[in-house]
Amino acid sequence: MVTRRLAATLVDASRQPLLRYAPLCGGPWALSTYDACDLRCSYCVTYAQGPSTPRCEPEQVAQLLRHELEHVPLGATIGVGALVDAYPHAEAEVGITRLAVAELVAQGRRMVIVTKGLTITRDIELLQSADVTVAVSLCSLDDAELQKIEPHVAGSAERIAVANRLAAAGIDTQLNVQPWIPGITDADALVAAVDPGVRVSFGPLNVQVPSVSTSRLGRGFTQAEVNAAYVAEAERVGNRPGVVWTMPIWVEPPAGDGWDLSPDRTNLETARRIVTGMNDNSFALAMLGVLSAHVIGHDLSGISLDGRDRASGYFGDLLGAAKLALDDPRFEVLSVQTVASPPDADLAAIRSQGDGSSIGELVETNLVVHGSFVRPFATVPPTGREVELAMRITYRCDDDGMVVEMWQEPDLTSV
Repeated sequence: MVTRRLAATLVDASRQPLLRYAPLCGGPWALSTYDACDLRCSYCVTYAQGPSTPRCEPEQVAQLLRHELEHVPLGATIGVGALVDAYPHAEAEVGITRLAVAELVAQGRRMVIVTKGLTITRDIELLQSADVTVAVSLCSLDDAELQKIEPHVAGSAERIAVANRLAAAGIDTQLNVQPWIPGITDADALVAAVDPGVRVSFGPLNVQVPSVSTSRLGRGFTQAEVNAAYVAEAERVGNRPGVVWTMPIWVEPPAGDGWDLSPDRTNLETARRIVTGMNDNSFALAMLGVLSAHVIGHDLSGISLDGRDRASGYFGDLLGAAKLALDDPRFEVLSVQTVASPPDADLAAIRSQGDGSSIGELVETNLVVHGSFVRPFATVPPTGREVELAMRITYRCDDDGMVVEMWQEPDLTSV
């Protein structure tokens, strides 16, 4: 796998790599300049809380990052701070993130920087020459509440000022209202607080991660309650320019759900359950149970890659996109079978080259999604009519039954 190959490049085998393949964090590559995050957010889902210790000495950053980037395609997006905030308090003195960003800029790499830190304004001049989006995280304007849930982070006014200053400097900027928390997050106030040039992205609180479930927030809500309040808020606020509401976190299985997470389940059952989980909103449960943290995705239609390198791992979930595009969607599995080779042999060769991993068992799932096509499906405009969207998804599973690679092939002529 990719991580094994990266680990082999480390000069010091005991050192954590700066880069990690983490597509679930929106990267798909996550760059962490610090071992942990000293901001102490009680809703953290990446298990990253701790002293902000640099992963290497400042004078090593450029050389080490350059070496690790040799294994990352040029078309890949690098998520700086996606797992561990890149601008903790220590950054003002250490400056290790600035050195890493400078190397990414020098290579012309695409970046998304996620942070709550104020030190990022120090790097405005550097970021002005970068292919970058900066996401400033803020979940509320109520500083009293913020002190309870993220005690070591700057106040709301300071973070709003950072977002506005970045946007004024011509840097693509987004306010990440993630998590949106019932009773704490005022969506209208947050949208109104930033300049028009700053986009606002909402995402619901996840209370099912073990580190969150035992916190005050986790004990106060079930995920179903968070989801219901979040959807209601999105409907109340309505469509606004520059405002995005991401999908709710449907993780809780319905009563009596028989999803089998035992080690002896078959890969054929896994593939079928992933698709049919879209019908009862237990899709996320299925994926969390069988999806490797280092899964590589390929969209062979090209519609969700947005022109990026097909080997980069940049991946849009077409099952989720179909569910959003259709009213009353129903996912029907037509066939599930093992196959001898992946849909794109060249990509398979890229992924297995040099790291000793085999292709593994391949499971091909053919399905159709029924529903009324009322919203855009990627680049395809809605027709308003009933459709049957045909799709083929091929999963590659390792010896433990985890999905480590997947290929998506929608038949766009069917819509």
